[in-house]
Amino acid sequence: TGYPLGTIAEEVEGEPLVDDEDDGAASPAGLAQECSRDLQLKTLIGFSTSARDHVHWLPSRGCLLYATGDLLVLDFLNGNCEYVPAGCGHISCIAVSPDRRLVVVGSGTGGTTCVWELAPAPESPSLCTRLAGHEGGVQAVTFCGDGAVATLGLDDGLLFVQSVDLASVGDHYRSLQMEVPPGCLTLACNGDELVVGGDTLLRWKLTHVGDELQALSPLPPAA
Repeated sequence: TGYPLGTIAEEVEGEPLVDDEDDGAASPAGLAQECSRDLQLKTLIGFSTSARDHVHWLPSRGCLLYATGDLLVLDFLNGNCEYVPAGCGHISCIAVSPDRRLVVVGSGTGGTTCVWELAPAPESPSLCTRLAGHEGGVQAVTFCGDGAVATLGLDDGLLFVQSVDLASVGDHYRSLQMEVPPGCLTLACNGDELVVGGDTLLRWKLTHVGDELQALSPLPPAA
């Protein structure tokens, strides 16, 4: 701890990162050194996981959330961690709702997705519901707003969008399903637009009636 990040930025595996070409353009190394000039390395975390996009900052709790094996880790960056069994086997992906109230966890070995509620500290997270459906693992997850979850299957070529009803814990309603071509790897949602990325970008429009999902409609490919 306390090791200057600028020193780390200057050298990786013994090789300097400084751009030798003086063309007036800022090199990535130069930017890294400038940004890290007044920063100090606080914590170095080693991960034992193959999960994608699994590190999230939870400001209300003042901790990092990440995966290791089949555990969710709440890391308070002071030597204290809380370990929570994810309930779905080996974790492949994690997403946090925009209001930081819910966490969805995808399984890399089964088709289950678990939805957890983040109670105010110091209460531990509580399991709300398990969403089944995929055959094989879950490749990616994302929230569509605060109350709907999109999951991309690892093996079955299917995209699911499911609403989660926290008014009745343990229930979920209205599941939408769509086939996707091979090579799809990632999910993202912006408002009512859901995007699947991989060999190509595919887009769908989410239609709601009140709080309930009604349709998943294809949109023209992104330009």
